[in-house]
Amino acid sequence: MREDIRTTTAKHSSRTPWSFLFAVFLLLSLVTIAVPVVNWAQRPPNSVFTGFSYESVGDIFVYLNFIDQAKNGAVLFENFFTPEPHGPILFHPLFLVLGRFAAFAHLSGLAVWHISKVILLAPLLWVIWKCADRLYSDRREKKLAVLFVVVTGAVASTTSEGSSFLMMLYSPKAVVTLFSTLAFLLLFLSLFDRRSTALRISAMFFLAFFQAFIQPYVLLVWAVTPVVFLFGDFLIGRFRWRSLVLVFFGTTLPVGLAILSLGMMVQRSPLLDAWSRNAHGSPYPWHVYLLGFGALLPIAVAGVYGDGTFGSSAYSNWQNGV
Repeated sequence: MREDIRTTTAKHSSRTPWSFLFAVFLLLSLVTIAVPVVNWAQRPPNSVFTGFSYESVGDIFVYLNFIDQAKNGAVLFENFFTPEPHGPILFHPLFLVLGRFAAFAHLSGLAVWHISKVILLAPLLWVIWKCADRLYSDRREKKLAVLFVVVTGAVASTTSEGSSFLMMLYSPKAVVTLFSTLAFLLLFLSLFDRRSTALRISAMFFLAFFQAFIQPYVLLVWAVTPVVFLFGDFLIGRFRWRSLVLVFFGTTLPVGLAILSLGMMVQRSPLLDAWSRNAHGSPYPWHVYLLGFGALLPIAVAGVYGDGTFGSSAYSNWQNGV
């Protein structure tokens, strides 16, 4: 039976299974640590292991340099991997924090990179559980949902964006992006609880502006997802004006202002503008998207059109809730 999203939390909310989440955290931590350790142990003779095995090193060494600059006291960063003369013009709050942590703990940027991936798994698992706790009534289904999210690398292993498991292994930036995306979705759903709306919208503004300087591309997903919900309401004849108002103030406004602010900052700097115009590559071939995301579509269909006994989704709850 599909339930009202406004009452979902009250009916379904249960104690956080800390022992279960801790066991999942330990397993993910071991895998995350094992990958660089095993590759270091298997390095060929007379060679040096750089600290990475499969990640896009073209990006990561720039990130490591940002961490080192923050470790040395910088707030705005320079890009030392480009020939254009420029001063400190780049701001990245995550690498600023990681650099300060490296200075405090007297660690290298590479050590902080791998350690932070493990530390950030804890808040990520908590927000995954909160999403499952909201969308499912049965405690076993909630735990199964958490496991589905953290091991989707077994299903979608072609692109890191299509696999939460690979995102966790990839970088702390990817882990923070996944956490922010799920937290934003959770806050959006919670707007329909009819309490603390202003506080939640304020948190959504913070997340949107924070993510704009972390990985702004995902803001497009944040903006589109609620619109898809509204379109679904319209198709089934259950559109409500209150839904439109909440979508505007909860997603469109914060995401739009975050993108606008970032765009204005880029436009004010010819160098940033040139970098942003060239910071794109060719799209993946169609079969990569199919393998990376297509295998998850049957589960999504089960969630949207299921009877609610298994695979009930945010959309199923939304339909009767607003």
